[in-house]
Amino acid sequence: MSRKRVKGISETEEMSLKQKRSQYQNPASDHGPIHSPFFGLTVVSCDHGDIRQSPNGLLIYSDEEVEEITLNRVPTAHDLVVREFVEAVRKRDDASTHDAEWGLANLEVCLAVLESAERREEVLLKHQVPW
Repeated sequence: MSRKRVKGISETEEMSLKQKRSQYQNPASDHGPIHSPFFGLTVVSCDHGDIRQSPNGLLIYSDEEVEEITLNRVPTAHDLVVREFVEAVRKRDDASTHDAEWGLANLEVCLAVLESAERREEVLLKHQVPW
């Protein structure tokens, strides 16, 4: 849906449309299993065992055994963006819905947020493109 068509609807409706669009642009079935994000090792120590995360869920280390509990995940918008990037790097022509100009504009916004926070003032953007 183009930006011009989205204008004029509520923020809630726009978010719903974006979420719906992201679900179908890059289906999970084409890319294998989805693993949980990993931001460092977390261990939970209990009376009779320990728990830590695994790529597929949780590992339970009890006095008798190690058991993995698999947690089902659906792809998030972040998962889809990362997959799109990986496929673009692999040079699959049909993989990317975004071009280099969009990537530069997106990076510019991310860097401007950090710079603006540091300087405590507005940062003007130069590389934005229509969506």
